[in-house]
Amino acid sequence: MGLLPILPSTAVSCPLGYVSMRVENITKWAMIDTGSMINILPADLATKANLVLRKTNIKIHTMGGFTCEVDGIAEAETAEVEKVVKKLSFLMTRSHKIILGWPDLFSFWAQLRFCPARQEEVMRVEGAHGKQYETIVCQPQSGDWVTEVGNGAPHHCAEPPAEDF
Repeated sequence: MGLLPILPSTAVSCPLGYVSMRVENITKWAMIDTGSMINILPADLATKANLVLRKTNIKIHTMGGFTCEVDGIAEAETAEVEKVVKKLSFLMTRSHKIILGWPDLFSFWAQLRFCPARQEEVMRVEGAHGKQYETIVCQPQSGDWVTEVGNGAPHHCAEPPAEDF
């Protein structure tokens, strides 16, 4: 049996960080959850953004053993992450968090990596004609700070919400 190759130091599994996301005219922090196979949007945000919901009787069972009612499904809604606009679908819940799981990450052709020079996790998304944009994946309790990203535009991480597990 041969030796397994060691992962490069730039490989990263994003530990529940946050990126800024706009849904219709509302900008919020969205949690990147590389282990989730669903995308979640709070029902109150869907109401504020005037999203069209399709009723459903789905219940989500979380890893913690809790059951969460799904208030509806928003399909093909406009969302923007780092200058890239896509049509995405979300389950609406009474949660206060936006969760971007693999379906949304795949839609954006998202790549997560660790930048050794900046000592930060970075998410790269792909827009029209293969143009790529990067944003920092902000960690809870990261504090207020500003950094230069991409074309020199300042990126404000501010204070993403702290996780409460």
